[in-house]
Amino acid sequence: MSRDNSVPFTDEELEHFTSAFRAQPTYRNGPEETIQSKDFPAMWKEMKFVRTPEELSFLKACWDKNVGEVMTLAVFLEGAKVLHEAGGIARVLGKSFDKNGDGFISVDEFEELLKMVAVVDPKLENLTFDVFVKEADSNKDGRVSVAECGNWIDNFVRGS
Repeated sequence: MSRDNSVPFTDEELEHFTSAFRAQPTYRNGPEETIQSKDFPAMWKEMKFVRTPEELSFLKACWDKNVGEVMTLAVFLEGAKVLHEAGGIARVLGKSFDKNGDGFISVDEFEELLKMVAVVDPKLENLTFDVFVKEADSNKDGRVSVAECGNWIDNFVRGS
């Protein structure tokens, strides 16, 4: 049974996901609670995040390439809380995809981030970096911060 991914998860659902996260074979409880990306498909199934096998494989490969093969429970729950909104996903993923940690989205980071966000909302597939910077740079400093990225994607998806 699929779920309407346009609405937020309830606190009860998030608690269920936390339990499911902790039940994964690769779960580790160290300084941070983590799982390896090979457990992602089982987690997405728990969330009723319905995508084709190709899309799920693609999402996992993007995560592995850009972030590594580990996800923390904190990042997982932060993402689950905004799975219903492309901009929220961009804000959460943007932090992870900001490889140099400067708080801004570079061309390379944008291209990789867009690949993942476009799986959730295909309207973003043909977006170019130049258009993105021109429209998303709200303070006109010539760069797009992670927050500006998420806000712009929210507005873009809503059609405003």
